[in-house]
Amino acid sequence: MIRRGRWSKPRPTAGILSPVSGLTLAPRPDGGAVVFAWVAPLHMVAARMWADDGNPFGDFELFAPDACDALSAAYGPGQGWVAVCTSAQGTRAQRMREDGTIAWESGGAAVGATSRSGPASIAFDSASTLMLLERVPAVGGDRLLAFRYDVEGQPLWTAPADLGTDLELRPTRGARIEVRVVRQGLVRVERPSGVAAKGAGRATEVTSNGEVHFL
Repeated sequence: MIRRGRWSKPRPTAGILSPVSGLTLAPRPDGGAVVFAWVAPLHMVAARMWADDGNPFGDFELFAPDACDALSAAYGPGQGWVAVCTSAQGTRAQRMREDGTIAWESGGAAVGATSRSGPASIAFDSASTLMLLERVPAVGGDRLLAFRYDVEGQPLWTAPADLGTDLELRPTRGARIEVRVVRQGLVRVERPSGVAAKGAGRATEVTSNGEVHFL
């Protein structure tokens, strides 16, 4: 059930070809809501919107990646919505503008990790850029990597920023990393068990220049 403010939707994906999975909720700038879903039979990421009073706003087809083991989505003021699929084939994303039009190619843009990873976390670190954070398998444990892109899905760093290895030996790869924007150009990550680095706590910050600071 989708709940927001004074209304609820007991069957938010009614009428969409089933099965659907990866339901992810994001806000609309007018106070409404958007639910994103992976429609497996169509190999399609779709979105359904409601206005702030709960009335239907529209259904949208975003992109058609080959697979979507985990779906993430987030809203950035002025940028619209970014939906990200991770799978063994890599990571693909699509941006939908605030007017409902699609910004990138129909298959989405190749972003982030090129192999299997945990679900992506999305942080809009400025009015025209975003960061993706993903756990990837590595020797000694899963490493957390950060990637940064412009509004066209073009990479802004030559290599991802390495935020270190999770302290726990077997982190829950299916769990999404919690991130927040501290201020423009600075993103903070909180990991429940901390980072396997001397003197590091549970929080790590990464700047728009790709600098990593363990707190």
